[in-house]
Amino acid sequence: MPRFFDDYSNTYLTHDSAAGRKQQRRGWKFRENFKLHYQKHLEEWQRGPMGLASAQQAFLRNTAHNPAAASMVPPLPEGWEEHTDGATRITYYVHEQEGKRQWHRPGFIPPPAGGGGGGGNSSSSSKKQRSKQSKDSKKEAITESALVKKNASVLPTDSNFDPLLFLTLVHRDASFQQLAKSMTQLTHKTDDQAQQLQNLVRDNFELFMRCADDFDVFNEKGGLSVNTATSTSMPTRGGARGLNERLDTLDAFSEACIEQARKSFKPLLDNTEEVRKVQASLAVLQRVAPILQAPTLMRQHIENGRFSQALKEYRRVTIIDDNCNIDLLNHVKHKAAECARDARVDLESRLARENSSISSLLDAIRDLRELLELQVPPATSTENGNSKATHTNKNGDGVITNTAATPKQKTNTSGAGGGNQGLFHVGGFRIQVRDHPPALACLLLQAAHFTLLVRRAIEETESNTQLIFEGESLSKLHGGDTNVEQLLQNNNSDAESNSNNHASATTSTTANMDTSVGSSKGGVAAGTASSSISTNAGGAAHGSGSSTASSSAKKTSSNQWKYDVLDARVIATIRAAEVVQRWLPRLLQIGNAAHEDEKRRAARIGGHKGSDGGKEDDQDEYKNSSFSAFEVVLTNITPALNLIVEHAAFCALGSSTRTSGSDIKMSFGKRTQDKLRVLLRSPLPPAQSSKCSKELAKLVDVIVNSSSTANGLRPTQAITEALTSTKGSSVSSTFARISPLDDCRLLAEEAVVTVEKRRCIYAFDVCSRTCFSRAQGSGKFDVESLLGCLQNLLNELTRAEDCADEVEKGCEIVVRRCCDGLASYVRDRGDSARLRAVSECADALTAIADIIREVGYLTGGRVEVVEEIMTEDVLGLESVLFDEFLDNIRHNVASSTRLGWLEVADQDITAASGVGTEKSRSSSISTFPPYLSASLLAIVRCRAQVERALGDTVRRSDGISYNLLAMQTAADGVICGVCEEIAERKLQMKVRQADRLANELSFLINTLKKYLSDETLAMVENSRRMLCSKAGRGAGIEGNGPDGLAALEELERLGRVYVLCLAD
Repeated sequence: MPRFFDDYSNTYLTHDSAAGRKQQRRGWKFRENFKLHYQKHLEEWQRGPMGLASAQQAFLRNTAHNPAAASMVPPLPEGWEEHTDGATRITYYVHEQEGKRQWHRPGFIPPPAGGGGGGGNSSSSSKKQRSKQSKDSKKEAITESALVKKNASVLPTDSNFDPLLFLTLVHRDASFQQLAKSMTQLTHKTDDQAQQLQNLVRDNFELFMRCADDFDVFNEKGGLSVNTATSTSMPTRGGARGLNERLDTLDAFSEACIEQARKSFKPLLDNTEEVRKVQASLAVLQRVAPILQAPTLMRQHIENGRFSQALKEYRRVTIIDDNCNIDLLNHVKHKAAECARDARVDLESRLARENSSISSLLDAIRDLRELLELQVPPATSTENGNSKATHTNKNGDGVITNTAATPKQKTNTSGAGGGNQGLFHVGGFRIQVRDHPPALACLLLQAAHFTLLVRRAIEETESNTQLIFEGESLSKLHGGDTNVEQLLQNNNSDAESNSNNHASATTSTTANMDTSVGSSKGGVAAGTASSSISTNAGGAAHGSGSSTASSSAKKTSSNQWKYDVLDARVIATIRAAEVVQRWLPRLLQIGNAAHEDEKRRAARIGGHKGSDGGKEDDQDEYKNSSFSAFEVVLTNITPALNLIVEHAAFCALGSSTRTSGSDIKMSFGKRTQDKLRVLLRSPLPPAQSSKCSKELAKLVDVIVNSSSTANGLRPTQAITEALTSTKGSSVSSTFARISPLDDCRLLAEEAVVTVEKRRCIYAFDVCSRTCFSRAQGSGKFDVESLLGCLQNLLNELTRAEDCADEVEKGCEIVVRRCCDGLASYVRDRGDSARLRAVSECADALTAIADIIREVGYLTGGRVEVVEEIMTEDVLGLESVLFDEFLDNIRHNVASSTRLGWLEVADQDITAASGVGTEKSRSSSISTFPPYLSASLLAIVRCRAQVERALGDTVRRSDGISYNLLAMQTAADGVICGVCEEIAERKLQMKVRQADRLANELSFLINTLKKYLSDETLAMVENSRRMLCSKAGRGAGIEGNGPDGLAALEELERLGRVYVLCLAD
């Protein structure tokens, strides 16, 4: 666990715990360092513009009551205006021409507090100040007069104690009231002490007496006598000599002890002094230990990639003055500078890595910017030649980097001087990192890597397709790639099933696609790439030698290479989308960091315009940097992005000519063999096209989401003015008006729309084929397949509204093909097949509402036209089929209404005229008439047939059920047939025959009345009247009398079963 370092006390804690840190913050050292730390910031703030503004505001507030102080405020310089902030009511100053706005008053430095005439805030305060000054002058005069006295002392215990001098020096600021109060307290305290002393003597009087006796005894034995007159002790002659001897003995003994102690303890005292010196030295070293350990700690942090910690250690060393005379500190500063230069080289190398994460790059940009702000001294020529050498490292991806060699890697590589430090070669780009700010340099390096990666992706696709054409398999070329293996596994079954008819299917699909997509607006625009990233899309030389010709001849016998090429195009599309998804947000985040650096740089340059030295410094800094982040995006990133988007569009769409006349630019394969080039230009099959559409949609989403970020990099007017004022910097206003990703976005969106339109065409083509097959084979109107197709498209399409025309046409084609299949199904079949087809059409008309709902989701509500067309197609087929069924019903029931019983013998007519008996008259209706049986049976059969096929389904065009329409048609056919037979034979008809026919017509009218139309009822009623009138001219007719009722009842009895079958 690392030791806890306290920044305020500048030392490491011995106990790194919460209690230890708490105890350390209570110590005097921490408090003193804390005060010194913030006192430094306070003094800097007071010397800064805000401190000046605060002092000015305080002085100006006091001038309102002090006219003398107001005269000290100079007038504002020319061009400056005074305003008051509405929120804080504080005065601020504005210069409109220069665009400056500040809190402090220009050209005015207020006098210090308490000086001049601006110290008071009112007349009373000024009076107090003058009175205070007079008192101070009096005190100083008194002090000088008191000091004139010789041997005057301020110590109360001294005999030369001078009260006046004591009050002047010690209590010079005390008022009279305070002195009087103190005198009173001192008097009370003295009285209390005297009272306490009296009480003490009174309470311990015996002890005092004993002490007095002992003093007397001592005086007698010591040779002293007390003079009662003067109350002093005087030595006697004999006693004085004894006392002096004793004192001399004691003095000698004392000197001997001192000499012995000096001999015994002198070495110890000397060692103690040395120990104290060593301890003091150790304390000093411990105090500067963080500074002394800084180079070692910096080296450790740099080796572990902790550059922020290394910079923190280097900041400790910056407190060492350049003019320091201590060699140790100078050596530490020198080593720390070397470590800082090594850190700069490592950070620059990290900026040039293409596999670094975006967070690592942003941290490196921040650390490098902070390191440059510390102004690390450059290395001397000796250090460049001996201690550090720059070596060239060329890795496998074509990137040449210059890094500082470690002590074990010291070389004498040519060109390893200081001029090559920070120089990187990436894919043909030569970038000097130290000529640009860190973020901009990182953006240039990463943009170069992105361009190089785009080139490689295109070259790899061209190489793979050529190798596949020459005989290699796709699985060998992409061995170990799980995505490729999964793609090949999914497409394996399709390749086996479609190997025979792939060419014809592709041709027909292409023709349908060209017809449908040609009506859409525009096409996939062919973007243009910058000359700096122009690739040899067809530059790989693919000769047509004998080996290539032989391998091509072998491969021509099999179509597997074609499917591998198509899969390679899908893989290229997926990888192109992955490149954009990974790199575009990464580059724009770095661009944001560079844009923020531009803002800070513009603000710094604008703030130093008034200072020549600051302006010159800013001009010299990055003098070779002539780019802004927005220009880098336009000139370095956008062309590469256009190229990779064109590559993805070509791989996903091909380059076939459309009806609009615009082609998709070939990104590779221009110099390949004709057979391979034709396959590369052809559209993808449905399965591969679906995969490409998803990847292109992801690519478009990334570009759209990044477009606003790219537009945010556009430099503002302030940045443009600031950067154009520096040497070598020029921000073009033409670039500032260009939107960098609009062309890429339009190109990608058009590619996605085209792919999704093809996806719609493929999906509806497959659906129409399936629906036609089912309708033709089993008479099924497969609405579920169409609904499933629409739902799949709704889940897969990302630009559904742009494919509205294809969706509408596809639905129309599927419905029309279903109708064609049903028509083919009933062509050689009977009425049962027609009724089945009519039933399917009726169900389809009901399901069209669900289809229209899904179409509305896809087209954004454009459903009126497609609904009308589909409904017309289905209704047309249903009307034709059902009308054919009704015509067959009319024909069938017409054949069952022949009145064969009218051809009877004369004896039957005689019997019918009344010559015979009652038995003979009734024998003629003892059986149900055959034509009635046949007619009613035909109606019952028609009803059963329609009910079995359609049930109670209501016909949409008429608003009544199919069953009722069939019954009406059959009933009308029966009545019309009977009436036509009667009209043909009415001249040969006998009276008895007419009478019987009239009764049978009445039976038919009663039985079929609810199914008959008004015209049919009128016709049959006329026929019945004609028969009644013809029957009324003979004798023995039944008519409308009892005999006629009996005949009707007999007919109803005999035909009861038919009546029951025709009932509801």
